[in-house]
Amino acid sequence: MPARGQTQDILKRFESKINKDGAGGCWLWTSASTGRYGIFWVGSTPDIYYGKRNALAHRLAFELYKGPIPKDMMVCHRCNITLCVNPDHLYVGTRKQNSEDAAKAGLYRTKLTKQQVKEMRLLRKQGWYYTDLARRYNISKATARHIAKPDPIKWVHVK
Repeated sequence: MPARGQTQDILKRFESKINKDGAGGCWLWTSASTGRYGIFWVGSTPDIYYGKRNALAHRLAFELYKGPIPKDMMVCHRCNITLCVNPDHLYVGTRKQNSEDAAKAGLYRTKLTKQQVKEMRLLRKQGWYYTDLARRYNISKATARHIAKPDPIKWVHVK
């Protein structure tokens, strides 16, 4: 954990990059992003904040306002706005919980129907190769593998 003075400096810089007037009470990240999640430059030395130079803004918000994130856990958004850093909108969950929440909120973008996913899984059990499934459904081989395997984290919303 950084020294108290370092934490206060980080918090001050962090808060200068937030718009707290977002819809629904969201605090929207206004600085650098991955295109999906905010990124915060913690410092030039990697040991200033848990050994990192950069941090995902929502994870850093959780740690600054609520405390450490348990090992192997994710910081999830109740509001489903990935650039939101309002600590009241953030909670700790597993990858599976996060994936299921995103599916319930309709955040997965796919051109396949649930019926097609079920059909793909059946065809795979019948011996079809991922390459053939990808060609049939006009998706990548990697996507076909994630769907037909099925991946325990991704595509959990299709039973």
